[in-house]
Amino acid sequence: MSVKSIFGTRRRGGDKPAAMSSEHHQVIRTHLQHDKRFSYYLQWPDSPDARRVLVLIHGISRNASALMNAFAPFALEAGYTVIAPVFARGICGDFQRLGRRGKGPRADWILDAILDEMGAQVGLHLPKFDVFGFSAGAQFAHRYAMAHPQRIRTMTLGSAGWYTLPNQDRYPYGLRLRRELPGVAFAPPRFLRVPVRVYVGSADTERDAALNRSRRVEKKQGPHRVARAQTWVDTMNRCAAELGLSQPATLELMPAVGHSFSEAVEKYQLPQKIMQWMTNHDQPGMEVSSARSEES
Repeated sequence: MSVKSIFGTRRRGGDKPAAMSSEHHQVIRTHLQHDKRFSYYLQWPDSPDARRVLVLIHGISRNASALMNAFAPFALEAGYTVIAPVFARGICGDFQRLGRRGKGPRADWILDAILDEMGAQVGLHLPKFDVFGFSAGAQFAHRYAMAHPQRIRTMTLGSAGWYTLPNQDRYPYGLRLRRELPGVAFAPPRFLRVPVRVYVGSADTERDAALNRSRRVEKKQGPHRVARAQTWVDTMNRCAAELGLSQPATLELMPAVGHSFSEAVEKYQLPQKIMQWMTNHDQPGMEVSSARSEES
């Protein structure tokens, strides 16, 4: 992907990210070297593995640090490199819909640039990664996976307000694109192969101000986040079955949890549950390459 098309300037081929702190077991925050408007949190283990990379996507509150702090100890124990991008407020107002034409920079391309830079720093080529998003971050995560399924190993979604359905409604309600996302061509036979686990609190039924309450969404998906999660999981699985594929999606309710990431962590141990689910989907034999091994 051309960095010029995202940010207006192309990074020179010989440029490398500035060296980061050697205290890699600590969570650090750094910026994209070629566009410092965009930052990300990072933690990596002693021996980074390209098969164990987790990307965490914040909601509209930009709570990337809270996500990172909640997952960091469990990810480190499991040998995962963790990245949490920050889609800057006031710049990436449409990030959860990937940044449609005319509505700000492409958020999927920003993530790709962060992964390229981080991979060069840590010494990994990243053919695939795991992704988790909460609330608006879950919206970004599933739309990214639909647009770029070749990059996603597994996705876990927490309490999305609403979803893109695998039908021919106009994007972002469905998959029919005009000029919203240049370069994207949704392919259900590909994204329906990505394993997905959806988590939503059983008490997440409030119609709060952040919830999309349009009649269009309510008619197709339901009145609240629990109903919409069930609708999306059922629709994804039905479409997969129609294509002769295994059902990719499962739904797990978090008892007595509302629309709160901190509640999901404290009451349901969500990071531990997600790490366990992801490691159960490890796929031995995936072809990956390490920049360090190529240089040695």
